[in-house]
Amino acid sequence: MLDQQLAIFIDPWLRRPPWNSLPEAVRERLHAKADAQREVARHCVRAIAELDEAFRAQGLPYLLLKGVSLSLRYYGGLQRRSFWDLDLLVREADLSRARGVLHALGYHGLSPLFLGAERTFRFTHAIDYARDGLKLDLHWVLVRHPSFRLDYGRIFAEAEPLEISGLTVQVLGRDAELTFMLLSLFADLQRHRARLRAFVDLDFLLRRATPDWPHFFARRRAERTDTACAAILAMYLRLLARPDGHQDLREHLSQAALRPPPGGDRALWQPTPIAWPGKRWAWRVLRASFLRSALWWAASLPFRAAAHRAFEADRLRALLPWSSGGARG
Repeated sequence: MLDQQLAIFIDPWLRRPPWNSLPEAVRERLHAKADAQREVARHCVRAIAELDEAFRAQGLPYLLLKGVSLSLRYYGGLQRRSFWDLDLLVREADLSRARGVLHALGYHGLSPLFLGAERTFRFTHAIDYARDGLKLDLHWVLVRHPSFRLDYGRIFAEAEPLEISGLTVQVLGRDAELTFMLLSLFADLQRHRARLRAFVDLDFLLRRATPDWPHFFARRRAERTDTACAAILAMYLRLLARPDGHQDLREHLSQAALRPPPGGDRALWQPTPIAWPGKRWAWRVLRASFLRSALWWAASLPFRAAAHRAFEADRLRALLPWSSGGARG
């Protein structure tokens, strides 16, 4: 549960059967993790109020993504789901001004900009900031792949209000939120880094808002994200959904030529040094040639690795076996 970031989700049940039969040391660790999450939530709420005021003063629209939004919309409160940072989406044209606002508020950048900001921004989707122990990810796209054609004008136009402790902020509309969730899961699975919590998020979303699937997939086809979204929804049905649930979705997916990953879904949950099985599966799913996806991955790797500090030196050496050492992420 700690590895899957579900400690705060099960914390209310730890004193009831069968959870109270867990070893005391395990229950104490879960309680401690849940208490730490509550403090993070309070810190995030204070930071959101300050960020909102600063962005509004500069006339900069933004959308609040992920943790805080999902907790309030689908879990019923900030104390029901774990999250450890803030995520903001701004229009790409506003990225420079948004970075200026963050610097003025005392946030410092954590992401090295390999070969300069312009090249880094072309290959990545977000950069990391921090202040007073709080991490913030500034996004200008939701996901990055050369075949995707997401309509960010529509995403901002369809944003919805969300109240957080008396403050109203804008968050993704339901259509964009589901799309973002599916594409994020797709990206994590191809890296063999998905967590069960992400599928729990998807389950909570689909229980509370059932999309019009033909309309949803018509939009995704226009964006060239339909095959990736369908692959994750099919995996969700195999892993979590009741056999008699989501019949409209099952019927829609039955018309698509979907194949499970080689070795089954479990193969994408097994950590591997380079995650080739996940990448091969993903590149065959996407609406792009296998060669194009492979070349884009190779070209973007140093920019993504630097921006997100994703690789330690030993992992880079595993990826680049001809390296003589001294590689840096």
